[in-house]
Amino acid sequence: MSSSAVCIFNHFLASGKIKVMNIGKLKFNSISESPDLLADPTRKYLATLENVSPTDIAVAEIDPLYAGGEELCAYYDVDPSIGGNCIVVEAKRADRRWYAACLVPTGSRIDLNGFVRKYLNARRVSLAPKDEAIRLTNMEYGSINAVGLPKEWMVLIDASLVEKPMVIMGSGLVKSKLAIPGSLLKNLPNTEVVEGLGI
Repeated sequence: MSSSAVCIFNHFLASGKIKVMNIGKLKFNSISESPDLLADPTRKYLATLENVSPTDIAVAEIDPLYAGGEELCAYYDVDPSIGGNCIVVEAKRADRRWYAACLVPTGSRIDLNGFVRKYLNARRVSLAPKDEAIRLTNMEYGSINAVGLPKEWMVLIDASLVEKPMVIMGSGLVKSKLAIPGSLLKNLPNTEVVEGLGI
């Protein structure tokens, strides 16, 4: 992690409240100041958190052309180690079909038909069709995130992310990015923290 990122995070941890926070070239504001930059499912879920203030989580407006994790990091000078990419997968076994999400560090790969298939006890796992992922999550493709997904979905999160002071990931809208403390990710519904999910 870069020294500038460490300084930003130390300021965040000391203050406990976000007003304005710069990470790389991104300018984050508290979600309480910019609720229109969050997809409805994400905004509604965050509003239900009892021990977390809206001023503890931040959102930044971006150019949608750079919504992809690696593209975002390169264009906005963000350390990839604090980025998270969320992938929606479709699992099948016999006549059953279900969905899950995997959140891994930016730039990581996922062994869908090896590691993830076995973890989900499925016969086959593949990326969910684009139209289906959009319909089921009510988020924009390219910015689907782990916050506000259907409650019945299992959410697998790479263990390295929950240790980060802050993780940057999709907001549910391609025009913005969410910054959320890693410690909050492990408390999402149906979440399992998994070592080595991203490779």
